[in-house]
Amino acid sequence: MKRAARVAAFVKDGAGGNMAGVVLDAQDVADEERLEIARALGYSETTFVEGGGKRFKLRYWTPVSEIDLCGHGTIAAFAYMLEKKRVSPGRSVIETKAGTLEIEVSSDGVVFMEQNQPLFGPSIPVEEVAAALGGAKVLEARIVSTGLADLLAEVESRDALLALKPELSRVKELTESNEAVSLHVFALGAAKTTAYCRDFAPGVGIPEEAATGTASGALACHLFERGRAGDEQVFVQGESLGRPSEIIARLGTDGGRIAKVRVGGRARIEPTASPRV
Repeated sequence: MKRAARVAAFVKDGAGGNMAGVVLDAQDVADEERLEIARALGYSETTFVEGGGKRFKLRYWTPVSEIDLCGHGTIAAFAYMLEKKRVSPGRSVIETKAGTLEIEVSSDGVVFMEQNQPLFGPSIPVEEVAAALGGAKVLEARIVSTGLADLLAEVESRDALLALKPELSRVKELTESNEAVSLHVFALGAAKTTAYCRDFAPGVGIPEEAATGTASGALACHLFERGRAGDEQVFVQGESLGRPSEIIARLGTDGGRIAKVRVGGRARIEPTASPRV
């Protein structure tokens, strides 16, 4: 039996965040068992870690399927391994189904995950997205990927964002027809918050997620490329779920072009006993 940790990633002021399961030394766990563990924990994703030292292999399961990459699951895994002294501050490398990526862990527990270079896909008719969001006014919709394809959609205000009543069956149809993992809806913020976000991924068993690292990387690239935000951005997600989360995106640029994408934040290890699964 393996012991699964419960970790909240991308916490804001020590609270909120998005829960993930973390299973270490998972090299002998069969795929069928991984799916059973993910279902038993009931979180949007559970991360299975193999390897050690400075190089790891990470795989991610939702309660219905495996996915190629999970930002909050990666942050959760490395925060947990730092607490357990399985990693030390500095850089590590992870192998995922979305590619080989770099992780940086600071001594105070902040974890940053590298993402792939952005791939900017097509614009999507706003009427199609609005219909899936219960008729809400959508300003722009576009596919962007930094490892997973997300359908980004902008609404006009934070109030409009929090008032959304998505029709999940239509969201599922919309994302699947556009080969996107999620519909990531945002409204621009002010002061220290670049944007407020909500993320819907019913196609992979996630009605709504409290913090989404991969989509945050895609959104940061979208806003930078549009000239609407700088190379360091802060997103708040999860307010609609009562779990406000803070995701930091940092872009390395070269001549005004995006050369590196990193997303990070803090995590909190749940004090309750970790279940054996």
